Amino acid sequence: MNCLRNKSEFAKILNEATIVTDDRSDNVDSLQELKLNHKNTRYKVEASKDKIKRFI
Repeated sequence: MNCLRNKSEFAKILNEATIVTDDRSDNVDSLQELKLNHKNTRYKVEASKDKIKRFI
């Protein structure tokens, strides 16, 4: 049962990271906003990466 919970949590983390990377550059009005979005995306992906490392 614990393995199933871990797989579910792992899938949730990957889904969050996918949403973060897919939705960031759709509505960008300026280069500054694009840079800020890129920076925020990097932090969120790094957080997802740290969560994934717990499973390894």
